[in-house]
Amino acid sequence: MPSTHQTPVVNPAYAYEEYLVPTMFLPFGIELVALADPQPGERVLDIGCGTGIIARLIAERLAGKGQVVGLDVNPNMVAVARAVVAEAGLAVEFVEGDAQALPFPDASFDLLTWQQGLQVVPDKRAAFAEMFRVLAPGGRVLTSTWTAIERNPFDQRIAAAVERHLGVAAFHLPFALGDADALLHLFTAAGFSEIEYRTVALDLRYPSAEEYIERIVIGGAAALPVFDTLDAAEQAQLIDAVRTAITPIVAEYTQAGELVFVTETAHVLARRPH
Repeated sequence: MPSTHQTPVVNPAYAYEEYLVPTMFLPFGIELVALADPQPGERVLDIGCGTGIIARLIAERLAGKGQVVGLDVNPNMVAVARAVVAEAGLAVEFVEGDAQALPFPDASFDLLTWQQGLQVVPDKRAAFAEMFRVLAPGGRVLTSTWTAIERNPFDQRIAAAVERHLGVAAFHLPFALGDADALLHLFTAAGFSEIEYRTVALDLRYPSAEEYIERIVIGGAAALPVFDTLDAAEQAQLIDAVRTAITPIVAEYTQAGELVFVTETAHVLARRPH
C-alpha cells in the first residue's frame, strides 16, 4: 500500500546549517581547525565552505587579526553563510565561485581549508592546481574527506539500502576519495610537499533518531540528480521511498531514542614549497 506520509521539501541549505552542522560538521570542524592552526595576520580561504562553519571557527580564533574568506559554488549555501555571520558579528567574506577556477589572484592566501566537498568536484586536478596557485609559497592546505565507505559501516549500510531501493549510488559519492593513495597522489601531482595524512574517527550523536531520518532523507533525496526533475508529489514519494529503505538500519544504531554511530574522516595537511 503506498505511503500517505507527505514530507515537505525544505531548503537543503537551511537543513544543513540547522541540523548537520551542529551534529557532524562542527565536531569534525573543531578537529580540522586545531590541526590547521591559523595564526594572527594570516589570510585564510575556506573552499567549499557550505554555510560557513569552518570559516566561522577560524574567524573566532583569529578575532579580527587576519582575513577569512569562504567560497562555495552553491548560492543558497552562501546566502545562509552570510546571514549567520552577520548575526554573529564575525568578520568573514563569502564569495560564490567554483573551486576549479578560483576567483582570486596568485598567492592570495596563507592557509586553505576544505572540509568535505572535494569528492564531488568534477575536475579534481584543476581544483588542486587552483589551490596551489592561490596559496602563497610556504603556505599550507588542509583537506578533510571521508575515508573509504567500508571504514564507515553505518554509512555503508545506508548507502547500500538506498541503492537497492532506488537504483542509484548517490549516497556513495561522499566517500569517493576514500583511497588514501589516490588522494595523496593528487597532492604530490599538484606540487605540494611535506604531506601528512591522518584519520580522525568520532562518535556522532543525534538526539532523535526519528528526526535524523526526516532530515537526512530530505537532504539525501534532494541531492539525487533526478530530484529536480520531479513535481512536488513525486518528490514527496521519493522521500518516502528513501525513508522506508533506511528506517530499519537507523533503528539498529539507536539507544534510548538517540542515534549513535562512528564516522571516520581523513585529514591531509600539505605545504606549497617556498
